[in-house]
Amino acid sequence: MNEIRDSMREHYEAFYLMTLSAAFLNSAALGEFESDAGEVLAFVGKAYGLDEEVTGAFSGLILGDMMKIGLVSDYHALNAFEELDDRDRDNLIFYEIKGRAVEEVNRSNRRSYSQANSRLNQEMKTGMKYESFHHAYDATVRFESLKQQAGCGDINSTRQLGILYALGIGTECDLARAGMHLERCVMWGDVPAAALLREVRSRKGDDQGARECEELYRLEKKYLEDGVINLPGEEDVEDAVGERYLCIALIRQYLVIQSRMEEIDIAFLQALSQPGLSHRDKLMLISRYKDSVWKNFICGVEERGCRGLWQQPETMRR
Repeated sequence: MNEIRDSMREHYEAFYLMTLSAAFLNSAALGEFESDAGEVLAFVGKAYGLDEEVTGAFSGLILGDMMKIGLVSDYHALNAFEELDDRDRDNLIFYEIKGRAVEEVNRSNRRSYSQANSRLNQEMKTGMKYESFHHAYDATVRFESLKQQAGCGDINSTRQLGILYALGIGTECDLARAGMHLERCVMWGDVPAAALLREVRSRKGDDQGARECEELYRLEKKYLEDGVINLPGEEDVEDAVGERYLCIALIRQYLVIQSRMEEIDIAFLQALSQPGLSHRDKLMLISRYKDSVWKNFICGVEERGCRGLWQQPETMRR
C-alpha cells in the first residue's frame, strides 16, 4: 500500500483524472461498467505516459476498494465510523479522493441539468439534494447523458465525452469528434485535456499535432496553473504553440477566472476557429468578449466583424 501511495503522489493528476473518469461512468460496478472503465483508465494512463504496472495498480485500486465510495454520503459515513479495520484505515486517503471525485460529478450534473431545466434549478434553490446515479449502468445511456451535459458547456462532461468517442464506448469510435470535444476543454484552460488530446492526435497518426499538444501540456503545467500569460523569453517554442498558449491563458484569466465562466462558451470557440482569423484578431476577440463582436462570425457576417474588430465600441466613442 505504501508503494501505490507513493506512486499516487508522484502521478497525482493522472490518478485523480482516472478516479474522476471512472466516477463519471457510474458509482457502482454493475453490468459492463468494469470492462468499460478499464478501457477508460488504460487510455488515461497511456495519455500520461504511465507504465503498465502503475496503470494496472491504479486501476485495481479504483475499481476495487475505492468502489466502496459510490455516493458522497458513503464517504461521510465511513469517515465518521470510529472502528475501521486496517485495510479501510490504510485506504482513507483514497476514499477521500474518490469522495471528491463523486462530488465533482454531482456538481457537473447539477450545473448541466439546472441550465436545461429551470424547474430543477428552482428545486435546487429550495434545498433539493442531488446525488449521482448508482443503481444501473448502460454505456449508451451514459454516453447520451454526457452528450447533453457537454452541450451545456460543462467542462468535465465534455472531457469525458471526448474519452468515450476516442474509445467507442456507448457510441462508434470517432477520433475526430473526440479531438473536437477535447480541444474545447483545452481552449477553456483544462490542463488534463491537453494530455488526452495528445493521445487522440497520436492515435489519428497526426505526429505533428501530438508533438504540439505535448509541448502545450508542458507549458500549461509549468505556467498556466500559476496564472502566467506571457511566456518567459527563455521558452523557445514554435510560434503556433506559443500563440495557442497565449489565447488559452487569456481565456482562462479573463473569462474563466475573472468572469467566473466555468461552462465552455461553445459558440465563442467556434468563432475563434473561423478560417482567415489572424492571431491578432483572436486576441482582440478574447479581450473584447463582452462587446460580442465575435458573434458576427457565427451569424455569417465575417467581413463586417473583421472590419469592426479594430474600431472602438460605440460606448467608448461617445
